[in-house]
Amino acid sequence: MTSLSTHVELFNGSPTLFINGVPDTGLMLYHSNLAVAEKEIAEFGKAGIPLFTTDIGSTSCLQKDGTIDSSDIDAKMRLVVAANPDAKVLARVALNPPRWWLDVHAEQMMIHRDPYLGEDVEGEYDSVSFASELWRRDMAVALREVIRHMEKTWGANILGYHLAGGECGEWSYIWRNYTQSDYSGPQQDAFRHWLRGHYAGDLARFSAAWGVGDFNDAVIPGDWRWVEGAPEMLSAQSDQPLRDYLIFQSEVVADAALHFSRVTKDELARLGAKKVVALFYGYHFTPPGNPSAFTDSGHHALRSVLESPDVDILCAPYSYNGREHGGCYYSQLVAGSVRVHGKLIYSEDDTVTHVVSRPIPYRYNSPDGWTSRHVILRNILGALRDGGTVWYMDWLGLNWYDDEELVASFSSTQAFARERLGWDTRSVAEVAIFASAGTIHRLRPLSPSYVPWVLEAVADLHRLGAPLDLYLLHDLPAALQTKTDQPYKVLIFLDIIEPDAEEQAAIKMAESCGATLLWTVPPDFEPAGEGIRLPLPIDMRTVHQHACGAGVHLYSQAGDYVVAEKHWLAVHARDDGEREIHLPPDVEARPLWDAHPIFSSSSPQKVLFQKGETKVWTLEPMTKESRHF
Repeated sequence: MTSLSTHVELFNGSPTLFINGVPDTGLMLYHSNLAVAEKEIAEFGKAGIPLFTTDIGSTSCLQKDGTIDSSDIDAKMRLVVAANPDAKVLARVALNPPRWWLDVHAEQMMIHRDPYLGEDVEGEYDSVSFASELWRRDMAVALREVIRHMEKTWGANILGYHLAGGECGEWSYIWRNYTQSDYSGPQQDAFRHWLRGHYAGDLARFSAAWGVGDFNDAVIPGDWRWVEGAPEMLSAQSDQPLRDYLIFQSEVVADAALHFSRVTKDELARLGAKKVVALFYGYHFTPPGNPSAFTDSGHHALRSVLESPDVDILCAPYSYNGREHGGCYYSQLVAGSVRVHGKLIYSEDDTVTHVVSRPIPYRYNSPDGWTSRHVILRNILGALRDGGTVWYMDWLGLNWYDDEELVASFSSTQAFARERLGWDTRSVAEVAIFASAGTIHRLRPLSPSYVPWVLEAVADLHRLGAPLDLYLLHDLPAALQTKTDQPYKVLIFLDIIEPDAEEQAAIKMAESCGATLLWTVPPDFEPAGEGIRLPLPIDMRTVHQHACGAGVHLYSQAGDYVVAEKHWLAVHARDDGEREIHLPPDVEARPLWDAHPIFSSSSPQKVLFQKGETKVWTLEPMTKESRHF
């Protein structure tokens, strides 16, 4: 069977999925219930979207004799190919052990604790400790067998492999709030081993930091919760065990994910196949209502994942904050860092459409077809501008997209995304935001400052009225290097506290680059460098003043969500009313789908919006005639 060849490379300014050597938009459908997915798969194929993803395989098919039972894989693939023979599948493979393995190795399971209840608790899924060497060894064997079978039997339809581990397959310990992980034996043993390496075997230095006599005396810290009156910063003197564990807690997750990524790439190479590998990882802008999602995610070792040649794609649901019509799209990932490292972002759009007859908790539920179309369009355009793409997620398998007008709008979006592949898609943002990978081990878990400082501030900043780029601070040199033709004019620093030497060097570089520096800082903290302090909560009028003073081009100052590249502009309206849209110099705007007049940079254009409406214009060089509009 002829196998697909897929890879990711930088193309016209953005990381791009290539299929058999041809650039692709990457837009795809996810459906969780293949028993009823046939119509949606077929309709998306007719709309020009043959890419598909769902849970296809699992290492739980491993048998005691080392073989696998591939019947479930084959049954699922037959359903997909029956619906669309040209389907190209990003196969999600869960790295779960079979029941017989769990019965033998129960001590390898994660242990979670709720310090408020004072007891161990369970997550939505039973997960094996990320530190378990037995799990890594045995599931690697199973994973190789799964890949061999899928390539041999379904290689012509397999786009790549999305490796899923931990809670919800998202390489997280647990998404339950007010929870701490992992207190299992494998995690404890791995932490002690890590400490020896972290302290380079220097027992005296370790003992001084921990107050114990030997590495074997180290135990994972118990109660991490913040209590009223406690300092929000973790002390290098009294809190070093927790600081160390919070570093390790993420590093062991990334190490496990990269272990299986290497296994996948190695097996594909043995088979002579070239396929992309995807992971959920790197969530930084997690839901404000669940602070444990930041603290206990295990997603704070992003750098090692970004630097790995074995990972092509990082995936995440888009932010759960501000999903409503009139809200903003932004990724939970630090999208600029993913982009500057050449990885493709897959944004999971699980917006609940109007087709659903009952509300789905914890997600935005669109009230009608018009709203569904405009909110989803906003999200896709935001993901494309970030250097990524989207899967439309029928999360519960209830046929959320069973609507002709909705699917027709997806077809139009796909046509636009295909045309965009030929355009210059380098970032035109004049504002960059920087967060710190070290916040996790510097700020006390569940500290009350973090939500307004970062999670709410970043949402507010997306209403600037201009495109934004977001990076981790250690990527600032690379970020500035990508913008030599159009430098950033404003740099905004979020959760930058106690910067390490590399971060301090990045701040010094920022101070000398000529941009205006803004700092979001809670009342009891001081900025870590020169610049202007932004009080919390963010006052966008103040930000507008500083941005305008620095020469940043604002397309709108009405609090709308604005995304733009060199060749197009989109505005998603915060509320009803007339907007004054300002174009960059020497361009004219042509409405992409709406029957509105062409306008140019010669003068601002007044445009009437409904709340939640997404309008899109293509931008072209101003003609001699348009200069007189």
